[in-house]
Amino acid sequence: MKVLVTGAAGFLGQNLMAVMPDTWDARCLHHRTALDLADAAAVREFAAINESYDVVIALAGRVDIPGSLRSPDLDLRDNAFTVLNLMRFVRCRHLIYVSTGAVYEGQYGLADPTRVLAPSLPYASHKLLGEAYARAAAERWLTASRVTIVRFFGCYGPHEPTHKLYARLARTFVVDECKAFSCYGDGMNFVDAMWAPDAALALVALAEDRKARPDVWTVDLCRGEPMMVDDVVRIAGEVLLGGAPEVSYYGVASERNLFYGDPDTFRRELAWWPTLSLAEGFKAYRDHLKGAR
Repeated sequence: MKVLVTGAAGFLGQNLMAVMPDTWDARCLHHRTALDLADAAAVREFAAINESYDVVIALAGRVDIPGSLRSPDLDLRDNAFTVLNLMRFVRCRHLIYVSTGAVYEGQYGLADPTRVLAPSLPYASHKLLGEAYARAAAERWLTASRVTIVRFFGCYGPHEPTHKLYARLARTFVVDECKAFSCYGDGMNFVDAMWAPDAALALVALAEDRKARPDVWTVDLCRGEPMMVDDVVRIAGEVLLGGAPEVSYYGVASERNLFYGDPDTFRRELAWWPTLSLAEGFKAYRDHLKGAR
């Protein structure tokens, strides 16, 4: 199977490359390659000299929610223009666009793809615009025979940026051996991340899916155990410290997440589910960090 992966050097991209089946003939693009996905002419030239793909997995983007407020123009470039050019010019049988659960910003309780969305956060708005471009690939430009839009709620683990919540927790408690943790915001946002290798295997399951689907299918990808940030910090302390950490708070979170997703559709349709609970994931994170020393 001929596969193109964009954003291959990113957090999820590196985890995907680690579990790619040997049967994939994969071409992996990342920000250090000569191709700038925000450059329409460059992407058009790339598409002209490369045959179509069986599957394109579109991971490239900027995941920086506070940064999207400071520099919305850069966020627009990296989360919309890059998607627009890929969808217009690169042909494939199955396009998998990895969007974000953040598109549900402003919603409350259980969210699902039938909701009418109107996020105000630039990051969420630009990812929602990317979803529109993905639909256009199947319905307007006809560059993809089939499109799957994945609203991904996040992951943690190997290759995670060090400023992210789970990485900070693991490094504070395991590497620094510190019992005190500074939490950004008030700790009351919902989060629902999964172990990164599990998320990568979910993308493999999507790429190899052969069931009949709508031309454009939108599905949530989440662990299905939403909890407040405070609860994540508490569980990390119990697993990694053997007790409650000393928690302080600073700053104001850029978003207020009071929504959560349901993984049942993904599990039912693709026979996939996360292998690790949050507590087990923190144990695996601890072992990963100790092995990397």
